Amino acid sequence: NNKIHNPIYKGIIYGNIGEMHLRKGELSIALDNLNIALEIEKEHDFSSGMIFLHYTLGETYSSLGKFGTANEYFEKSIQLIEKTGEVREKPNVFRLLSEHYARFGMYEVAFFYSIKHNQISDSLLNVSNIYRIEELRIKTDIEKTEQYQMLLNEKISKEIELSTSKNVIRLQLLIISLIGLGLISLLIFAIYILKSKRELNKANKTRKLLFSVIGHDLRGPMGNLKQIVELRVQSNDQDQKELIG
Repeated sequence: NNKIHNPIYKGIIYGNIGEMHLRKGELSIALDNLNIALEIEKEHDFSSGMIFLHYTLGETYSSLGKFGTANEYFEKSIQLIEKTGEVREKPNVFRLLSEHYARFGMYEVAFFYSIKHNQISDSLLNVSNIYRIEELRIKTDIEKTEQYQMLLNEKISKEIELSTSKNVIRLQLLIISLIGLGLISLLIFAIYILKSKRELNKANKTRKLLFSVIGHDLRGPMGNLKQIVELRVQSNDQDQKELIG
């Protein structure tokens, strides 16, 4: 922690070393490490660490028989708990205070703190259970919301897919209709062309027939006229021959 410049964790480690020596009964070494840790945590205003260090110092001084000094540290830890709202540390302080007063034969006060320890422990347990129930409720609500969202997304996807299919079908019907109209138009045009061709053929036949009739009707009179002229040409009258010629 020195290497990575992390003083708060360095303070926590000194506190842990101090507590270890306290459990071994090496109270002097415990005090040295706990005080070093306390100075570090004060410098960086690490409240959670200071709460632990104050009640651990209170326990150490109580074990050394220093009743007043131990009380001061226990009191400071309670003040920090009230200030920061970290009530989860209260059971530890009340338990240590109960042991502290029992150590000095003050059993009524020890019993009082033992009751407070049990009450706060039960209260925190209830709160913890409430939090767990609430957490489960929130988790269930989230799962329900996710399921609802999933179903909604599926519904939207199906609607989009259905809408797309409908659009494709509409487009296909439109294309088929256009092709149908095109075919009908071609058929009508073909019928019109065929009809026009038939009428043209009929007109050509009529024309040929008309010319044939006219030709026939003209050949008769013209032939007669030619014969009459030829007869007159063959006449002996010289004046008529010259005029007819």
